[in-house]
Amino acid sequence: MLNSFNTYMYMIIMIMCVYNFLNNTSHLLCLLLSLEFFMLMIYFMMCVMCMNYNNEFYMGFYYLTIAVCDGGLGLSLLVVLIRSHGSEMINNMILSL
Repeated sequence: MLNSFNTYMYMIIMIMCVYNFLNNTSHLLCLLLSLEFFMLMIYFMMCVMCMNYNNEFYMGFYYLTIAVCDGGLGLSLLVVLIRSHGSEMINNMILSL
């Protein structure tokens, strides 16, 4: 009972992350944060599935490594865009292209 409740809670949080990503299109930093939160929820779901089946957690560590590299790449692209366009507002970047 408790395990299915946790799964439903993770699914609801993931749906909220996708909703936030699709509706918050003004700032690039908010989009990157919602993507990182989505990746964190996927990691938590992977850990719950590994606990249910008594598997090892190596796949979760690989996933976290890729998620951290993705976050670092996103922040470096954010810095490059701020330096070139002067702002991280997406509407300003579209207009200046």
